[in-house]
Amino acid sequence: MKNVALRIAAQEDPEGETITASFDDADLALLQQYCASLDRLRETALLQNGLSPMTGLSWTSAGMALTGKPYSNAELHELLHVLRPVLLANEAASYENASGLLGRRFKNKNLSKHLKAIRFIFDRGELASYMQVTIGDQKLFDDSILRLWLNGVQYHTDAEKAAAWAQIEKSLTTENARALVMNQLHGKVSALFRLEQLVKFVLDEKSGPTPPAVAV
Repeated sequence: MKNVALRIAAQEDPEGETITASFDDADLALLQQYCASLDRLRETALLQNGLSPMTGLSWTSAGMALTGKPYSNAELHELLHVLRPVLLANEAASYENASGLLGRRFKNKNLSKHLKAIRFIFDRGELASYMQVTIGDQKLFDDSILRLWLNGVQYHTDAEKAAAWAQIEKSLTTENARALVMNQLHGKVSALFRLEQLVKFVLDEKSGPTPPAVAV
């Protein structure tokens, strides 16, 4: 059992408050596994070369144009393979389980807000706070578009979802769809690393007169 104290510092309350939680061996093993998965993520080619979100969005006479840093299928497949343990909710040390564990153990309103802000990025990406584009009823800057792609043509081969994704590609063009996919994956990766910062506070926290501070 490990007892952890963190100081939560919010913009409206720079002094913050100290919150405490207890983590058993199983909890710590889950968090350590989460960090180990992110260490592997850092070693992927796309991360080593600088994973980039979408760099431009414009409308032309041919329709919407999304631009992003080019990447190979091999780089994409490596990234997806390494992301599986943290991306898929039913994996033992997934983002879902690590985030849920922190929320349950600390039970603090300000920390919960911080976790929800990270989840928003994980679920919708980094652009969803500023804009949204839809094709029919399908939001583009949303977790549902990435799940459609993953379940239709990547992690699974659901025929209905594959057909729906084919329609998205037809509407956007393949190049635009590739830029969109990488943009949403960038949001996932960004959220994973934001959560890791908090996980490492828990794993690395040492007892002392001043608990480590977390800005929320």
